[in-house]
Amino acid sequence: MAVSKTGLLWLIIYIGGLGTTFIKGPIIGLLTYMFTFYTQFSWARGVKVGLYRWSFYAAIVLLASYLLKRGSYAKEAFSRIPQLKWLILIIINMLFVSLFAADPKENQEAVVDFIKLVVLYYLIVNIVKTRMHYRMFIWVQIWGNFLLGWLAYTKGDMVGGRLENIGAPGIRGSNHLANHLIMSLPFIGNLTLFGNKWEKLGAIAAAPFILNALVLCNSRGAFLGIALMLVTILVLSKSQNRSRIIIGLVLAGVLFTFLADERILNRLQTIQSYEEDGSAMGRIDSWVGALKMVSDYPFGKGGGGFQAYSHVYIPEIVEKHGGEPRSVHNTFLLMATDWGIQGFFLFFIFYFSTFLELHKIRRRSGTDHDNFYYVESVAIEVALVGFLVSATFGSRIYGEGVYWYCALATALSNIQQNEILKQSIEKASEEEDEEVELEYDIPSSDSNRAVNKV
Repeated sequence: MAVSKTGLLWLIIYIGGLGTTFIKGPIIGLLTYMFTFYTQFSWARGVKVGLYRWSFYAAIVLLASYLLKRGSYAKEAFSRIPQLKWLILIIINMLFVSLFAADPKENQEAVVDFIKLVVLYYLIVNIVKTRMHYRMFIWVQIWGNFLLGWLAYTKGDMVGGRLENIGAPGIRGSNHLANHLIMSLPFIGNLTLFGNKWEKLGAIAAAPFILNALVLCNSRGAFLGIALMLVTILVLSKSQNRSRIIIGLVLAGVLFTFLADERILNRLQTIQSYEEDGSAMGRIDSWVGALKMVSDYPFGKGGGGFQAYSHVYIPEIVEKHGGEPRSVHNTFLLMATDWGIQGFFLFFIFYFSTFLELHKIRRRSGTDHDNFYYVESVAIEVALVGFLVSATFGSRIYGEGVYWYCALATALSNIQQNEILKQSIEKASEEEDEEVELEYDIPSSDSNRAVNKV
C-alpha cells in the first residue's frame, strides 16, 4: 500500500522530531511523542501502524535523549518529585499481588503498562523545566484534542447514538475519549481569558470542535465531570476573575445547547432517573459485585482480576453479554479489586498529594502580581477533578493522559520554585553589591580635606 501525502508528512515530522531531540534536547522528543500519540491512527495510516509501534519507539528515543542530558535535566531527582514515591509503591504492590494473580497474562500486561506510565511521568516532570516548555506542552494538548474534534466532525462514526472509531491509543471508545477531552477544557478557558491575541484566537478556534466531539461521545460520566469542573473553577478562581469566567461559561453553555440534539439531552436525563436505564443499572450491579469481591479478596487478584471473576460476582451481566468477561466500569473499584485495598489507598494518596502540590503553588503565588502560576494550577486541578469524576464511570487506571497532567502539576511547582530561588539569589546579590558600594564610598568633602592636610 502506497504511503499517502499525509502519511509522508507525518513520517517527516516523526523522524525529524526524534532526530532533533538529540540536538535541541528532550523537550522536542516529548512533544514528538505527544504528536505521535494524537496522530498515529489518523495521519499515519498507510505507514504500517499495525506493524510498527510508533509511540513505543518515540518513548525509547525520548528516554535515551533524557539519559544523555541527565546532568542538566535531573537535578531535582526524587526530592523534587514527592508524588513519585506513591507511584513506586503502587508498582511494588502490583509485583506483590502478581504472585497470586487470577489471570497471569493480563496481570503482566497491566504491570508493564503501569510501569511505562510511571517512567513517562518521571520524564515529563524532569523535562518540562521552563514556562516556555510548559506552554509548548499545553499547546500540543490543545492541538491534539482539536485534531480529535476535527476527526469527529469529518470522519467520526455514530454507533447507537455515540461517537466511535476515532481517537488515540487507549481512548478509542466514546467514554474514554470523552474522559480525555474534558481535561483540555480548563486550558482552553485560560488561554481565552488570559492569553495574548494569538492564543485567544487559537483557543477559540479549537473549542467548538472539542465541545462537539464531547457532545457526540454522549458520555454521562463526562457530563457529570464537566458539572463538577464548573463548580471547582468558581470556587478556586480569584474573585476579580470570576465575572469573566462566568461570562465564558455562559457562552460555552450556549454553544453546548446549540450542538446537543434530542438523543443527547434524553441520555442526560437518565442521570436522575438511572433506575429506568439498563446501562446505568448494569453499572450499579457491577459496583455491588466489585464490593463483594473486595470483601472476599481484600488484597486483590491482580491485573484483569475482576474480569476473571466477573462470572462469579456479576453472573447475570456476563450471561447477558454471551458469557464475555465484563469490567467493573469504575476506576477506583477496579483498583481495589485488582490491586487490593492497599493499592486503592496508594492510588488515592497519589492524587491527594498532587492536589496538595497545586495548593502549594497557589499559596506561594498569593502575593505575586504574576497571575500565571495561580491560573495554571487552577486549570490543572479542574482538569483532574473532571477526570476523576468521569473515571468513576470507566476503567482508567492505565489512562495515559491523566498522568501527563499530574506530572505537569509537579513540573509547574518546580518551575515556580526555581524562579523564586533565582529571584532571591539575584536580590541577595544586588543587596551585597549595594553594601560594597557603601563601604568604599568616601564623601567628596571629607576626601578634599584629607588631600589638603597632606
